[in-house]
Amino acid sequence: MGYLDLQQRLDQLFEECDFASLTEGFQPDSVAFQALNCPKYYITLHDLAKLKPVYINDILRDFYGFSKNTFADVDYFYYFMTIHPTKYGALLDSVLHFKKGGKGFLNLEYKLKNARKKYEKFVGSTRSVFIDEKPVFAITVMEKAGFGAENDIERAQNVTPREREIIELYCQGMNVKEVADCLSISESTVKVHLKNIYKKLGVSNSRELITFFEELQI
Repeated sequence: MGYLDLQQRLDQLFEECDFASLTEGFQPDSVAFQALNCPKYYITLHDLAKLKPVYINDILRDFYGFSKNTFADVDYFYYFMTIHPTKYGALLDSVLHFKKGGKGFLNLEYKLKNARKKYEKFVGSTRSVFIDEKPVFAITVMEKAGFGAENDIERAQNVTPREREIIELYCQGMNVKEVADCLSISESTVKVHLKNIYKKLGVSNSRELITFFEELQI
């Protein structure tokens, strides 16, 4: 599954459905509702004015372990509760995209918490719904990514013995200077190692590095 497939599915939704009807609520027999509730893709409908979800389809509801598809009492904090901290940048990218008008597709990777409190990886594409030339809703269509914890373990195994020493010291709470002193190397050498570690593991800072290994329970 790639972004192109997700974008094509979004295009189909926009061709088939009158999403203006969703402003009047979710009627189970409506074409728009039935299209959003397809069993193949994980779909979220967002309220752009309030920056909050208003609907998730059955397959995503079951993934989260929620009891209902619609949301009346939640706000934007919902996103922070369901997405992994290492992917908070995706939330910022989304806000910036909509602040700029929300035109075109927004393609992002996600790491979402399932009903068993474990994180799984997704790729998703989002498109805004314009009503009377104003962006009112956004629809995100997601599919599980083709890799999971096994891929993370494989990446972790690619670090060198020296890099693993640095990772272990970081996970103990040391900073760059403390790591350098402990290993009798320069701070600049530690920084070079960290840059390589981040690239290998797909993280961008020490907090994400620690979270990466905590999640794998390594």
